[in-house]
Amino acid sequence: MRFPADVPSAGRSVVLQLRVRRFTCRNAECGRRTFVEQIPGLNRRHGQRTERLRTTLAAIGLALGPGRRPPGPRRRRAGQP
Repeated sequence: MRFPADVPSAGRSVVLQLRVRRFTCRNAECGRRTFVEQIPGLNRRHGQRTERLRTTLAAIGLALGPGRRPPGPRRRRAGQP
């Protein structure tokens, strides 16, 4: 069972429970013993985020521009941009 992070929906967090199948290779010469099912368009291999969340985070990063970060808790309290 995997739990990739996803974009919130209507202001509420989304929890995905992704059940993937595990396959074993019966070929003794194969370098990999097991293979896990990949779901195209949902996440990447070893990914902790959905493609939708990755795209959203990339858009935020591009919108902020180089060298800019979103305000953290300390900067917000101090009234700094």
